[in-house]
Amino acid sequence: MRSRFCSNPLPCLLLLLGLGILTSLGVWQLQRAAEKSEIQHSYEIQKKSSPVVLDASMDDFTGLRYRVAEADGIYDAEQQFLLDNQIRNGQAGYSVLTPLRLSGGDNKAVLVDRGWVPLGLTRQLLPDVAIEKSEARISGSLYVPFGKTFSLGEMDAGGIGWPRVIQYMEFSEISERLGYDLLPVIIRLSPDMTEGYLRVWAPIPITSARHIAYAVQWFGLALALLVIAVVAALNQQKNEDD
Repeated sequence: MRSRFCSNPLPCLLLLLGLGILTSLGVWQLQRAAEKSEIQHSYEIQKKSSPVVLDASMDDFTGLRYRVAEADGIYDAEQQFLLDNQIRNGQAGYSVLTPLRLSGGDNKAVLVDRGWVPLGLTRQLLPDVAIEKSEARISGSLYVPFGKTFSLGEMDAGGIGWPRVIQYMEFSEISERLGYDLLPVIIRLSPDMTEGYLRVWAPIPITSARHIAYAVQWFGLALALLVIAVVAALNQQKNEDD
């Protein structure tokens, strides 16, 4: 049967290629599921740990991702950022990023994600994210980025005025816009703190269970392709025998 089916090598090559691609996608999804499980496990451990107090002298945040963090400072009410293309419940909006200039000098700040606000009637009509410029002690989950964000185009497309709409996060560029240094982390403001918007923090947007479901789909497609190929080969052999 195999020799007849593969008398023309093209079908066999296409079958092997298809099986290889589908199987590789399934394995990749299983790897992603393992990564997400590890992240979720780290999150559960960190949120039970004692809070870490941020100050301007800190430069090592290894092992602090998702740790509860506290910080004292003054919100920079005049220079805020709106991170674009943030979807909540199918609605487009922005994440409100407000610099908190840390107490203790050194002219450093940390970005505080104050939550999500919906897109206005037009993109020219930005939401009102005004905040009182006063001393504040905040707490929240410490988010340490996993690496450099892939992006196309400029961060703020040469925008002017405040709040400034940005397309992605890049600490060095944001620091340049602000005129002072930022710690390379974000505090996701705790839901019980004031001066915030919609805050439903999760360590990962897609759970490990979802990746496992995707893997099952890819493996299922690979199996279906194999079954179709076997049935086609059997039918070909039957027709030739007749």
